[in-house]
Amino acid sequence: METAAFTDFRKHAANIVSEVEHGETIVILRRGKPVAEVIT
Repeated sequence: METAAFTDFRKHAANIVSEVEHGETIVILRRGKPVAEVIT
């Protein structure tokens, strides 16, 4: 499971979604706290 800051998610959304398509789980952090989990 990887984490990504919200601003990084916004900047690199296409790459992050590609990682999720390949089975990775991403936790989105805002101010260091988890706010969302992106999974397939």
